[in-house]
Amino acid sequence: SPDMPVDRREAPFAYHLGLNRQSALIAGLGWIDDVSDTTGMTPTYERGEDNEPASTVGAVNFILGASIDAFTLTGGYLHAVDRKNEVAGVDSSGANDPTAWNSQLAYRTRWLDRKTTLAVGYQKAADDYSRYFPEERYSTRASILLFDATTLSLEYYQDREMNSKNNLNGDDAYGITTKFGFDF
Repeated sequence: SPDMPVDRREAPFAYHLGLNRQSALIAGLGWIDDVSDTTGMTPTYERGEDNEPASTVGAVNFILGASIDAFTLTGGYLHAVDRKNEVAGVDSSGANDPTAWNSQLAYRTRWLDRKTTLAVGYQKAADDYSRYFPEERYSTRASILLFDATTLSLEYYQDREMNSKNNLNGDDAYGITTKFGFDF
């Protein structure tokens, strides 16, 4: 969509129901083959034979949202569906509950005569996902449509860890990312 909705890359199966010219409902469903590689950087300590990941944890991702005028509010829920005992690495009974959820509020506008999206988000993950996700993440993002199919995004995030054993240095973390997106 030319309006760069926030759900575009989050769910491969998405439905956008326009209620009228200014509002819509959004629903989506996605599959993540390996939760440990959601950042594109599988930890090196999880490598097995032939330098392949030693184990994978698949998950399903549900997206719901609403759009009114230039604002879009979305929420997502992520739940591991296989090899749950390998997520936490301690409980072989599958009694753990590896889940994560996120929410994002986005505002669509124009800047330098180009379509622009400004967004803030929050993510929370269960302790069972501590190897893959921060316990809490706050983020801000700005995306601008440079050309018909090219988007530039700048994001700042701050991670909070309540349990310092999951954090390498025992402190909260922050980062800045820059991404180019190409639609084809």
